[in-house]
Amino acid sequence: MNKYLPSFALFAKKSWLRRASRGILIGLVLVFGFSMANAQQKPVIELFHGAECPHCHDEIKFLPVLEKMYPDLEIKKYEVWHDEANKSLADKKLAEFGTRLEGVPTNIIGGEVIVGFQPEEMIQVLEKTYGKPALSRAEAEANAKPSENPAKKWIFLAVLAVIIGGATYSFVGNKENTGKK
Repeated sequence: MNKYLPSFALFAKKSWLRRASRGILIGLVLVFGFSMANAQQKPVIELFHGAECPHCHDEIKFLPVLEKMYPDLEIKKYEVWHDEANKSLADKKLAEFGTRLEGVPTNIIGGEVIVGFQPEEMIQVLEKTYGKPALSRAEAEANAKPSENPAKKWIFLAVLAVIIGGATYSFVGNKENTGKK
């Protein structure tokens, strides 16, 4: 052996050490590979809806609650009553589940199809497929409601003041211009 080689290089020449290091490397690759494969998927909802459908509008209004519950939620919306390409996509996707578009709204969540606006069932399927939500439904509904914007009040008051001021000025200005006092 060369006395000038560093000590780690001497160990690298031993066959048992090379085999052990390869085994450790393969083990690490397998562990990280399986952990990446089993990582939680990003939650996805595919919503097939009709533009004039009142139940669809109710569901679309409910989607911000689901987005609060599942912050990584991806929602793909497809209008199927007026868009033939979206209708064809719905037919193709639903054929994979052995069904067809029977009504709107129709949702595909994970591997399940939910026909109609059924918020409880949607939450159950999301939880079964993607795990516990970040917030409960009650917490999400409280957070999803738009809070009142205080700036709106001030803008309203400013506009009202301008209108009143303008009306007052024009009234007083008209008296002065006509010579009446």
